Amino acid sequence: DSKEKVRQAKLISKHIRSLKNPFIMGADLNMTPGSRVVDIVSDVSKNWIIGSKIKRTTHPVVHKTVETFPDGLVVDYLFSSNDFKLKSLEAPEVLVSDHLPLVAEVELKD
Repeated sequence: DSKEKVRQAKLISKHIRSLKNPFIMGADLNMTPGSRVVDIVSDVSKNWIIGSKIKRTTHPVVHKTVETFPDGLVVDYLFSSNDFKLKSLEAPEVLVSDHLPLVAEVELKD
């Protein structure tokens, strides 16, 4: 992880910690799970991708990494406060971008 990406992740982390209301944040971090950048943001929020069945967020036909990572590459994330319960999460293979959309159904906890 570059110094600049870590700096930016720390800014996001600081902002998340300042939030007083429930939040959901989608992020194209261009970093894989377990990277320092992803971990910094995950430390202050719920990372819905970790532990999910999603193994690819880049489009398997048009993304430039398809040959390097034929089994998939996760670089897009969905984060939230602990105020939500995840009901479903998917990354449908539709051709709208070189990344797949993340589609989630969430429920606000009581």
